[in-house]
Amino acid sequence: MDKHETKYEIKEAFSTCISEWLFKGEVTVCKYATGHARVICSQKQIELDNLFRGKMSVEWMYLQEQYMRNQGIDRAGYVCGAAI
Repeated sequence: MDKHETKYEIKEAFSTCISEWLFKGEVTVCKYATGHARVICSQKQIELDNLFRGKMSVEWMYLQEQYMRNQGIDRAGYVCGAAI
């Protein structure tokens, strides 16, 4: 994630979400920022354990792509998603 300049808040939400799911078996979506909560809800719809099977919600990649565009960098969000 660092190699592809993933926004700190996205990395933090991603890793916290995974950690919470691994330790508690559930993710408390309401404690995340609105944009991240939407992404986490999207991931929960396809199941969190699918992250370990390479099935990542496209919402994670859209969030990263939006950040990159705001930084003036023209890089598709799937580049970061594929690297994970």
